[in-house]
Amino acid sequence: MRRGIIFSLTVVGDRMLTFGIVMKYLFLGLALYFLFRFIVRFVIPVARVTRMASSRMREMQDQMNQMQQQSNNPNPAPKPKPVDGEYIDYEEVK
Repeated sequence: MRRGIIFSLTVVGDRMLTFGIVMKYLFLGLALYFLFRFIVRFVIPVARVTRMASSRMREMQDQMNQMQQQSNNPNPAPKPKPVDGEYIDYEEVK
């Protein structure tokens, strides 16, 4: 056993766990927990909202381009269909 270690907690095999080692792993665990929590609560939702906003902006841009193309190239007036015979307007007589 080592001498001079005051805060020893327990002996595991031939290695002694000290207060400093336990605190290091406890700090590392807390840091990983808060990092995971930050990613799940902030980074993922921001990425999701950004992706949705960009897709909606792309859709709006496509709609604007379609509207602009339609206004630049108006469809010609539909040609009248050829009439087979004479059309007689029907009026009801009372």
